[in-house]
Amino acid sequence: MRATIVHSPLGIFAFDALDISLEGLFFPNDVRLVAKKLETLRKGGELEEIHELNTRLREKGYNQLITEDASLAASFTHENAKVTIDNSAGKGGLLRKRIEELALEQGRFKSDEARLAFLHDVSVAIARDTIQEESGKRDLMITQAVLTLDDLEHAFNLFANRLREWFGYHFPEMNGIIGDSDTYVHLISSFGERHNLTVDNLLNEGLTREVSEILVRNAENSMGANLREDDLKEIIDFSKHLVQFYESRKHLEMYLEETLSQVAPNILALLGPTLSARLVAITGGLDNLARKSASTIQVLGAEKALFRSLRSGTRPPKHGLIFQHKDIHQAPRWQRGKIARALAGKVAIAARLDAYHGEYRGKEIQREFENRVKEIREKYPQPTAKGKRNG
Repeated sequence: MRATIVHSPLGIFAFDALDISLEGLFFPNDVRLVAKKLETLRKGGELEEIHELNTRLREKGYNQLITEDASLAASFTHENAKVTIDNSAGKGGLLRKRIEELALEQGRFKSDEARLAFLHDVSVAIARDTIQEESGKRDLMITQAVLTLDDLEHAFNLFANRLREWFGYHFPEMNGIIGDSDTYVHLISSFGERHNLTVDNLLNEGLTREVSEILVRNAENSMGANLREDDLKEIIDFSKHLVQFYESRKHLEMYLEETLSQVAPNILALLGPTLSARLVAITGGLDNLARKSASTIQVLGAEKALFRSLRSGTRPPKHGLIFQHKDIHQAPRWQRGKIARALAGKVAIAARLDAYHGEYRGKEIQREFENRVKEIREKYPQPTAKGKRNG
């Protein structure tokens, strides 16, 4: 015999072919407990009410169960029950209304207003729990971390450029010799006045001998002004603050890599921490990234160019964010589209493994991608005739 199973915030019930209640179990009138039970049902988990209801139905000979809810069906499979999902009839709402009528008939609530108030409180509790769960997902932490890292990078470069202008009054030649802002800031923080620079201490800072000698020679013959001690002190203090800024940025990069190694190890192995985090951020989370096709991943971040090509009929973009990968942006122009397509395919696989708790295959996926890049480079060492026309 067949029975239709329906659940609501009030309980779980079974109805026969005539929509007459066969068996049912009301949940306790405890808002928090009901919210937790409904969340368990939403995830298809095990529930004591499911076990008891299934036992009663079997004793009555009902061995075929029908439900409109796939999650409820999943919960019953833990009891080895034969469940069919059928939402064609569309009578779930009517049966849930019947459950509410039964609740009033059996005195579960003093009035209909009390029932409505209870349902409202359960809805609010479920919404609160859902928000807390979503907010606590670690891929959202990755999103915020990479956005913060971008802000730190922007601010650091802005202040470093300001320091170059400021210190340039004292040692203008250094600006053209030391292009890396991190190194520039550290040198001012460590040595301050230009005459403190020597080849030995510059070598200790990691500079090459050639650059060290050029820098010292220019310091000795600089056209810069000899600043007052208090002016120079302000510049040096500012550079020390920037060093702390730099350290904060490095610490955040380490946090980002550590978090990705736990949440998305396969993507991390393929793309590295920064690009991995950017893809997770731009899609709104790891689950969303895992649902994207390889062709969509390939152009993520290039949506404006894609829509423009659709409107105007021009060539669509071959890559978006993944252009930041070294194997794409360092490749010749005619190879980039092919490499981007290969990388996007591997990202799609890695994202699904990470999102759905698959095995770690990061090194294997990375190796397969590297082999494909090698094939592309060997097969297309020069642009084709088509590539020249499209170039």
